Amino acid sequence: MTNKVLAGPILRRTTKNRVCVWLATSEPMQLQVTITNCTENILGTGGMDKMNPQGIQLGKHLVVHLLQARPKAVSEYPFDILMYYSIAHVNNGNTVPLFSAEEIQKFTYGTHTCPSFFIPSAIKNLLHGSCRKPHGKSSSTDALSLAHTLLQESCDDPESRPALLFLAGDQIYADDVALSLHARLKERAIQLSGQDEIMPQQVGSSRNILLHGRKQVLRNRKSGFSSGKSENQLFSFSEYAAMYLYAFGNLSAWEPVWDWSDLKKIGFAPGEEEHAQEAYTQQHDHLYAFHNTLPDIRRLLANIPTYMLFDDHDVTDDWNITHSWYDTVRQSALGRRIVSNALAACWAFQSWGNDPDNFHKDMIWSIQPVSYTHLRAHETQEVISYAVFCLKRGG
Repeated sequence: MTNKVLAGPILRRTTKNRVCVWLATSEPMQLQVTITNCTENILGTGGMDKMNPQGIQLGKHLVVHLLQARPKAVSEYPFDILMYYSIAHVNNGNTVPLFSAEEIQKFTYGTHTCPSFFIPSAIKNLLHGSCRKPHGKSSSTDALSLAHTLLQESCDDPESRPALLFLAGDQIYADDVALSLHARLKERAIQLSGQDEIMPQQVGSSRNILLHGRKQVLRNRKSGFSSGKSENQLFSFSEYAAMYLYAFGNLSAWEPVWDWSDLKKIGFAPGEEEHAQEAYTQQHDHLYAFHNTLPDIRRLLANIPTYMLFDDHDVTDDWNITHSWYDTVRQSALGRRIVSNALAACWAFQSWGNDPDNFHKDMIWSIQPVSYTHLRAHETQEVISYAVFCLKRGG
């Protein structure tokens, strides 16, 4: 069944009253999550809400799910003991496991046959991280993979096992995107959406912009974007989505375009080849090390309650840093669209799982009827991001 799962499972908000699990799939599916204890007694079950039983479709091949299991066998989920969850596909009244036993082994720890977690009565150990750039130069490996190592060593002991993971901003770098990765994301983005998103101000489809050419497009259109490393800035919603899917574990095993000769065949913006080759040389080894840790990241995120706060790089560097920046970008149709797409992706991949109650059902309802089959993709995303904008301001 993994060929239909794009990312996840990711364990999100987890309290005595509710356990939330996030996934992305390539087609609508009715999913159910079941919570059990060490003796396999069922403690709770749940799925999506009745309005969106098969997930929320954000592209032809992109559906997001936030499964919510309320306690049923007990009044509350217990504190300080290991619990487990499993996910099933409900089809025509039949319930079958979403993952095979072999697939489950790829995101469980120790001898556990399902992903595990616990709800702490008091927080003794937690993990915190931020600013996760795939080609970052501060370490020879992705620092988040160290959290995987900690969980691997303590998976059987709630006393020493980290209880929560807080990711405090910059889960992705939407402005500073490695050349090799950007080349692959452009290709995968159109597969997710199933159609081109036509950017305003006569930019057209962003996939037609040559590598290392977006900084100049942003300047020429007076977008107001100020990142110094925006040669490969993400534009479309599906590009943002593709970046999240990659960063959250790369389940589909997307490979960046590693070879320089292959990148040259794709083509660079006029006058950018020398600059691009310099960037490629600086980024290659760091990106390769990051890429190799992604299976560990998927395993980690499946087994620890994770809360995410988005920051500027999740949109673009300097996002809303001054009133002048805000006003300039707001006056640009291209700037507004990119920010709109970024906020829509932040809702789908980050904010929704922190606390689903922060997002009123009317907002969720507004997404489903305006799916890609009824409106152009960019209109759907602007509906979503407008709702997020209002909610952030209590509107």
